[in-house]
Amino acid sequence: MFSFGKDDQEKAEQDFERAEELFDALQYKKAGKYFTKAAERFIEMKDHKFATESYLQAANSYIHDDRHEDVIESLKNAANTSLEQTKFSEAQNYYSKALEYNENIQNSADRSRNFVHFSVMNFICHFIKGNKEEGLKVIKKIQKKVDTEYFKEHLLVHLVTNLTLAVREKKKAYLERIKKDLSKYTTTSNEKILILHAIMLADLQASLTPELKFDQEQYTTKELIALYIKLSGEQLQNISDKDLYPYQIEKLIIEDIKISLSDNFAVQTKPTYPLDLRPDDGLDVEFVFKPHFQKEESYIGPLKMICKIDDTFTLYIEERNENKIDLVAPPTHLDVSIKNLKTPLVGQTFPLEILIKNNSDGEASQVKVEATFPENLRVMRGTTEKQIYSIRKNEEVRWEINVKPMEAGEYEVKVDLTFKDPDQNEIKEENSFPVSIKL
Repeated sequence: MFSFGKDDQEKAEQDFERAEELFDALQYKKAGKYFTKAAERFIEMKDHKFATESYLQAANSYIHDDRHEDVIESLKNAANTSLEQTKFSEAQNYYSKALEYNENIQNSADRSRNFVHFSVMNFICHFIKGNKEEGLKVIKKIQKKVDTEYFKEHLLVHLVTNLTLAVREKKKAYLERIKKDLSKYTTTSNEKILILHAIMLADLQASLTPELKFDQEQYTTKELIALYIKLSGEQLQNISDKDLYPYQIEKLIIEDIKISLSDNFAVQTKPTYPLDLRPDDGLDVEFVFKPHFQKEESYIGPLKMICKIDDTFTLYIEERNENKIDLVAPPTHLDVSIKNLKTPLVGQTFPLEILIKNNSDGEASQVKVEATFPENLRVMRGTTEKQIYSIRKNEEVRWEINVKPMEAGEYEVKVDLTFKDPDQNEIKEENSFPVSIKL
């Protein structure tokens, strides 16, 4: 199974093979001891992979012999060797298994201590992988199995509370409470490093807040909305400079940005991921949103950045405000055009059509139209003034005026409008159109 050449490697191999022989001979207690001995030798050689395997085999041996305390100790050791390799998901799994077997421990004090210890370590493994809520579910489940006062006063439970509040409320004061208790925790060296990783990630999440800026204060349903997101790398530098944390942050990788929107908005443009934030730099990101319709409560946000550090740690940088967007209908506007229905010639009457169309979203009411012609374009038939009750969205009004040119030349026809928009604001529009008269 092994191909080691050194004496200590050979001894570890011999212990492991002896443990397998004892297991096959149903001598589970002795097998567990030899698997544990092999694991300890592998740890001395910094071979944590085989150390983990040996501890798991030891746990399996003790399971067959109903030695529950030894099962739990072996699983705890397996979790710690996984932590040494930064295999946090594996460690979380072993802590979960330890919680299962802890149900069989007869001594109530030991059982309560194990429940709290393993559930908190399980939580922290979840926390640094970005699954805090899953970890809290385990804590709440265990809480029912432990004396209320014991649970409430336990320092490791305070650790969970302070980590959660630091992230939720973005207050670093909760982290200071954890740091004061660090020396009081009854943990292994690897578990202490795990806790320091969690404090570092909570520090980041409490310190980093995206700055949001919109390009306008008010938008119409016809306009695109630009959102600029700025994130400073200064806090990364501050955290990296702290001697407390066992990790140097070279960059924060933003894998995605989730933004909550009211249902009248759609994302038009978004950044290409991943994005890198470095300690000596900043990050500027732009989103563009398209409104589809007007709504009383239009909003953009909250925002969540899904981030990773070296594919090892997962964290979320949040801006939790629901930004209300002042979204209004575009101004009501009437389009006017004129059209010669016959070639205009001097001395000959020709029909000229006036077209008014509402291409805007708002209704125009109390519309007054006044067409003005120069002296050399004599109106022979039709009205130059018109009053219209209303012109709704996409509606149009057209009519003809017969005009007789008296002289050739270039002339100008004016069409002036007065109307009211849906808010009863009076709007005036002036339009002029060239008319060319030939001989």
